[in-house]
Amino acid sequence: MATRRATSDSGPPNLLDVPDLNGWAAQWDQLVDSSPLPSPFLRSWWLTGAGGPGRHFLLVVDGARLLGGLALEKRHPVLSVRMMGDGSLCPDHLDLLAAPGQEAAVVSLLRDWLCRPGERLLDLKGIRAGSRLIEALPGRVRREPMAVAPFTPLPDSPEAYRATLPSQFRRNLRVSAKRLASEGVMHQTIRGQAILQRLDTLRELHQSQWGSRSSFLPVFDRFVAGFAGGLAADEVVVHELRNDHLVIATVTAFEVAGRVSLYQSARLTDRRWRDATTGPARRHH
Repeated sequence: MATRRATSDSGPPNLLDVPDLNGWAAQWDQLVDSSPLPSPFLRSWWLTGAGGPGRHFLLVVDGARLLGGLALEKRHPVLSVRMMGDGSLCPDHLDLLAAPGQEAAVVSLLRDWLCRPGERLLDLKGIRAGSRLIEALPGRVRREPMAVAPFTPLPDSPEAYRATLPSQFRRNLRVSAKRLASEGVMHQTIRGQAILQRLDTLRELHQSQWGSRSSFLPVFDRFVAGFAGGLAADEVVVHELRNDHLVIATVTAFEVAGRVSLYQSARLTDRRWRDATTGPARRHH
């Protein structure tokens, strides 16, 4: 693996090509925080757990300072390069990272790496709209828009949010909430180490709901490795609806840089609990 190393705090920035972030992780996450659209799928803990083989962390450094970077994977037997963690885990809002004012230097060094001699396929799904990574790509770029997940700014209170919803949706929500409450269903938020046991529940419910149709279950262990990495940072959470000791529905979510990203959900298939979640999982069916 070719690596150009920085040897001092002076001179132009250099590019490091390394398989792991190691001591750069804290600075990497700071760049995620300051990026135009912070994504949980760029967090160091997610990439460390969920990233596949052939990892390339391309780090633009000035001495001990991280100026920017890009997380990629090489795939075989066809030599292709993709964003780290891509595939059935469906990461999104991906991008290169760059400190403010360092964007041009980061793009230039990444372009040098991507434009090295040799043939390769760059398949960079999940890039956010407006990404400067496009500037670093060699040759012509083929762009294909992908489905955009719904999102909304959240006001300070649940009441204020509900007031923004269509009247029919609010009516349906009240009816469902009243019915579930009459069944003794309660909402519970789980954080910390207790999340690990709740992921076993997610697997069981997902298996029951989707079975062999699921593209999520074959990569479930990678999901657990990535999601569990967020425990120490308190950036992952599980929401459950329970009836006594019975888990009716579960939703996993990321809470990164002031953004809540719903990731995966599952529920009991009994029609009695048909409205326990607002819809199917956002990603994998």
